Amino acid sequence: MPLSQRTMSTQKNIFDFEPTQKFIQTLGKSIERYFGRDKGAIVYLKPDGVWYAEALYQWLKKKKRDITITSMEDDGEGLKEEKVQSRKVLIVINESFSG
Repeated sequence: MPLSQRTMSTQKNIFDFEPTQKFIQTLGKSIERYFGRDKGAIVYLKPDGVWYAEALYQWLKKKKRDITITSMEDDGEGLKEEKVQSRKVLIVINESFSG
């Protein structure tokens, strides 16, 4: 079961939070253009990148995009290569938007 289904069912919707709303409003269309019609992969850096990455993942899935999501440490450790192979990759970190 994806993280989005496990965590969001017991908590507020991730889109209820202003920072994630602002993230999608500000960067969503640009990110959509970046992926174009290509298969995509969102890779978030642990631990803080998960919130923006998860919001982006859910938003793109609602738009019927072929997107995977995975994580890694900032040194690349823990990356599930099968999730990114033959896909256009976007790396998300908390500082991408908040700082």
